[in-house]
Amino acid sequence: MEYAFSFQKILDGNGLAISITGMFIVFFALLTIALSVFLLPKILKIYDKFFPEAEEEYTTTGSLEENKEMIAAIGFALLKSK
Repeated sequence: MEYAFSFQKILDGNGLAISITGMFIVFFALLTIALSVFLLPKILKIYDKFFPEAEEEYTTTGSLEENKEMIAAIGFALLKSK
């Protein structure tokens, strides 16, 4: 079976129009992705002005001597979990 390449077969099957349409679709999809990645930090800054994140206050209970035992227990538990 022999395949004969011919530009006329491409033109008859609307191959040129299909390929150009496909290239435009891919181009605009990639452009949309690039613009959304570029604009996301700016959009998040605007969003943060209207909905600021609640700040949490961190307090320690007791003195450093009392917390040493708790820190040692947490460190031991993390060591054993590996």
